[in-house]
Amino acid sequence: MERLLDALDDAVCIEDAAGIIEECNRAFCDLLKASRDDLIGARGSDMRSQLAAFEGTWEIQRREFVSADGAQRTLVHLRDRRREIAKEQALMSRAKELEQNERKLAEILSRQRSVQHAQRLESVGQLTGGVAHDFNNLLAVITGCLELLKVRAGENRPVIELADRALTAAERGAALVQRLLAFSRRQMLN
Repeated sequence: MERLLDALDDAVCIEDAAGIIEECNRAFCDLLKASRDDLIGARGSDMRSQLAAFEGTWEIQRREFVSADGAQRTLVHLRDRRREIAKEQALMSRAKELEQNERKLAEILSRQRSVQHAQRLESVGQLTGGVAHDFNNLLAVITGCLELLKVRAGENRPVIELADRALTAAERGAALVQRLLAFSRRQMLN
């Protein structure tokens, strides 16, 4: 029983029905600045004045119980409130630290998503610019061939009208290419 009680951080003693201390742990001895031999056999009521001095920082609980041999006993349990407060403060500090870490992680993830989004936009801009340049080169060939066709058609009105319609479509394509190039430049600048 002595080892079991000594394993506890809190101060504990056991009194018999007459209030005589039968057992106590090392924390109880340290608290009262007395040896186990001095405390065992002493009257618990004689210690109450000493224990009263600790009421501000120690929580004192008395619990009556019946032991295995049928005898009435009282467990006097003293819990150091300062230790409990220190534990609570440590838990609160850890909770704040975890909350701060969670906020930092959220910020990092948000920045990472922003960077990835910017990289995707830049890729789209580069792809758009490349396609626009290639399409512009194709339109230059088409426009050149249509102009040549108009010259060779001479006075053939139906051929000239078809070539003019095709040139109008090529000009609209060139305007679209210019908008695509403007989009790609804007994406690359951002």
